This record gives sequence, C-alpha cells and structure tokens, in this order.
Amino acid sequence: PHYLEGFKQGRLNKNPNYEFKKAGAATGVFDANHAPGHAAGMEGMKHAIKLAKSSGIGAVAVSNSSHFGVAAYFAFQAAKEDMIGLSFTHATAHVAPYNGIQPFLGNNPFCLVAPCANEEPFCLDMAPTPISWNKLLGSRERNEQLSGNYAADHKGNETDDPHHATTLLPIGDYKGYGIAAMVEVLCGILTGMPFGRDIPAMFTSPMDRPRHLGQFYL
Repeated sequence: PHYLEGFKQGRLNKNPNYEFKKAGAATGVFDANHAPGHAAGMEGMKHAIKLAKSSGIGAVAVSNSSHFGVAAYFAFQAAKEDMIGLSFTHATAHVAPYNGIQPFLGNNPFCLVAPCANEEPFCLDMAPTPISWNKLLGSRERNEQLSGNYAADHKGNETDDPHHATTLLPIGDYKGYGIAAMVEVLCGILTGMPFGRDIPAMFTSPMDRPRHLGQFYL
C-alpha cells in the first residue's frame, strides 16, 4: 500500500527519465528520477555489471531513488553473471548513535552475494539493527512486547514496549552504529543525497515529498 500511495500522490515517478553517466573506466552515477527503488536498483546493478565486464570491477552510485525492498535481490543479479555483487542503501533515521538519545541514521542494510560452484550462492543480507522499524510498527499494531532489547525510549533507555520506543538500537553497540555510518557515507554523502535526519520519514512524511534516497552497487 505504501508504494501504491506513492504513485497516486506523485511522490514516486511512474515514468522516470533515467540518466547514467560514466565517472571513470569502472565507475558511474545513475539518476533514477524518483523511480521506485526496486526499478532503480535493477538499473543500477545492470550498469555495475556492464562496467565490471569491461573493467574487472564496476561501482555505481544511485541518486534520487526510494526504498528498494530486499538488498539481496540486486546483488543476486551479479552472481548470475558469475560475479560478486554488493548492494547498499540508507534509510529513514531510526537508529540512535551509541550512547545517544535521538535517532540519527537509518538501519541502512547492505548485502554481499558470491557465486559458488555447483550450489546456491553465498548471501549475507543484513542491517546494523536487530529488527526493522516496520517490525516494531507491527508489534505496536498487535500490542505485543518486543522479544529483546531492540529499542530505546525518548530518554535513551532500553525498552521492550513498542509504544514507548522512539529509536532502534544498533547491533554490537558502537560497532553497529559504525556500520550504519559507513553505509551512509556510500549512499548519502557520495551520492549527494540528503542523509541522516534530513531524509523524510518513509511512513509519516507528506506523500508528495520525494525521499531522495541514494544507493550504491558494486
């Protein structure tokens, strides 16, 4: 429903004008023109694969995209070409810094898929938080407590009550926050997109505001 509403309100562009520019022999930048992140991700990875076939490696930064769903889907496209694929994206700020109170970074998922001989590819698809914000919202709707110390309240105290939770906690304390920051560098700073708290919220922002997300494919 979220994606369909985005089309109805014009936040997502159903007729995007893609623009790809090579930045070097093995690098490129791709402007998705506010297409759905799923479509933008496929195009970005296609360009990365094409660059890798000619240069041995290909890296593409994507701008003006949106939520792209499952990171592994795009990395698997590279594995089909007998390549190692990596995909990254940043997201709405729901993660507090280590020992912080206010959320500053997204749960910023990343993925690596490597082809294997005579069996399915190796796949690591994860985020630097134990759960997603969407899972927390689901717990709110069902009035269920969280099954672990996955979130914190507005004072920075751990809570298992989804109704009191305002932030997600990173895995591994400062290490998880560091991973989220790394992805933000690739997908926010490198692409020239808004980052951190400047990204409009996925579920609560006015639907006519583009989210201006960035992605990175290798």
